[in-house]
Amino acid sequence: MVSVVVAKRLGLRCDDPVVLGRIVTLWRYVAPHGEVDPGSAGRGLRRIHEALCDYDGDLPPFGHPDDTMAMLDFAEPSADVELLREVASRRPPIEGQALHGDAHLSNCLPSRVGLLWHDLETACRGPREYDLAALVLRDRSLANGDAEAREALAAYGSHDADLLDELVPIYAAWVYASFLLAIPRRPELAPVLRQRLDWLKKTAR
Repeated sequence: MVSVVVAKRLGLRCDDPVVLGRIVTLWRYVAPHGEVDPGSAGRGLRRIHEALCDYDGDLPPFGHPDDTMAMLDFAEPSADVELLREVASRRPPIEGQALHGDAHLSNCLPSRVGLLWHDLETACRGPREYDLAALVLRDRSLANGDAEAREALAAYGSHDADLLDELVPIYAAWVYASFLLAIPRRPELAPVLRQRLDWLKKTAR
């Protein structure tokens, strides 16, 4: 539903949702074309936030605390699980607005009509800096950083830098909890997760 709201407020074409036990929306297929422009991504994310600023529909809270804890309860007990549980518990009690929910650059689709943000299935409610946390997580967690994420953040414009710093680990805990559950079927993620958890442990001290 959030994706439909965004599309209509930005003047994009989409059909109204059909509710038959489940919500189904029909969209025109857009073929990828070119490369993601970080500046366009940052400016586009601000447009999404502005389009959603008064959306009052029900959405889960940022950080998905219930889902995160459920995933960690399902995982084998370990020091990593306790780390993620402790970091997730630091989620600040902040209200906010409707958000994309998973706003990293891999969720941008370059097309002939411009860059499109997609994959709003984890839309949530919180401060805009939570989406910016998703945008910069790779830059913060990788040794070599991510220059494109920094460019996108700069193009987004004004934000609360201190709040962003506080929310990066909260977003990371949700993502890494899902990685933990994915390891049995995707063992190639194990070294990636190990590096990210080591980073989080240092960051969350």
